[in-house]
Amino acid sequence: MPLQGPFVVVADSPAPDVVEALRTAGAATVVETPWADAVAALATVEPEAVVFARPCSEPERAEDYAEAIAERLDACDGPFTPMIARVRDDAGTPGPDVLAISASAPAERIAWRLATLSRIRTLHGTVLRRMDTLASRNEAIPPLPDSDPLDDATVLIAGRGRSYPELSVAVG
Repeated sequence: MPLQGPFVVVADSPAPDVVEALRTAGAATVVETPWADAVAALATVEPEAVVFARPCSEPERAEDYAEAIAERLDACDGPFTPMIARVRDDAGTPGPDVLAISASAPAERIAWRLATLSRIRTLHGTVLRRMDTLASRNEAIPPLPDSDPLDDATVLIAGRGRSYPELSVAVG
């Protein structure tokens, strides 16, 4: 599945390996931006995903930048926007909702993970469109659970191992 839509690559120094991997995978638009300007870049484009290709040159501000980026993405009405960060094995991700990938992993692995996340984003978009369709017909929208399904689960199906904790599913 080729990558479609714009992608934002966040790095204070150029990340040609990541940009080339995304373009090879079919991404037509790749926007490169430094950490400090990432929120402004997100105002100009609605990305399919955000890739933190290099650690922030200001480590003490990295979490603030990532939080501002996440808030900007949450303000959009569309489906969720995945965020992936290249990290050293001893370092954490810049934010709580960021999927980590090893800094030593080939850049192609980022494109593979983005392809998987694009499928999930497409499913989320489908659910949102169906909810809008039901609302436009004045039909009842099925209620979403008030609690976290992981709290009520009796079985947890973990697909794709610990590298993909976001892809785990709780069965009640």
